[in-house]
Amino acid sequence: AYAWEFVTVNLKLPIEKLWVTIHENDDEAFDIWSKHINPNRIMRFGDKDNFWSMGDTGACGPCSEIFYDQGEEHFNTPEDKMGGDGDRFLEIWNLVFMQYERTKDGELLPLPKPSIDTGMGLERVIAIKEGVFNNFDSSNFKPIIEALEKVANKKATKENIGS
Repeated sequence: AYAWEFVTVNLKLPIEKLWVTIHENDDEAFDIWSKHINPNRIMRFGDKDNFWSMGDTGACGPCSEIFYDQGEEHFNTPEDKMGGDGDRFLEIWNLVFMQYERTKDGELLPLPKPSIDTGMGLERVIAIKEGVFNNFDSSNFKPIIEALEKVANKKATKENIGS
């Protein structure tokens, strides 16, 4: 609820541009999100996309993410879908429900004090608020890139700095 309030009230991002993902088995998260967003905009994904762990062992748990739809008119490859590798749907917030300790044998043991680890992608939100579709075109990175271009005497492109 706090993440949703911050994104919709404080940042004033339009609800019609927002999507949420949850772990495929997390009915509790579905019920909570359904109070804030149309259930048709809640997508269920498996462990690969919506189960977080730091490594093979340690604290872990299902996660939920808030995505911003940058628009089909700007991104329309086959990968520009929820769960795809395209850039249309930009993850801006992640909430990890730290519930388990994964042992070296892969067993999930309940944590004695579960918690929520949460974080927002500041650089992504800056780009959205500034109306650019790439973090590197935002005021957060553009001055740094321009200074590096000057030092290197070379224009930065996707080919020479990556995408």
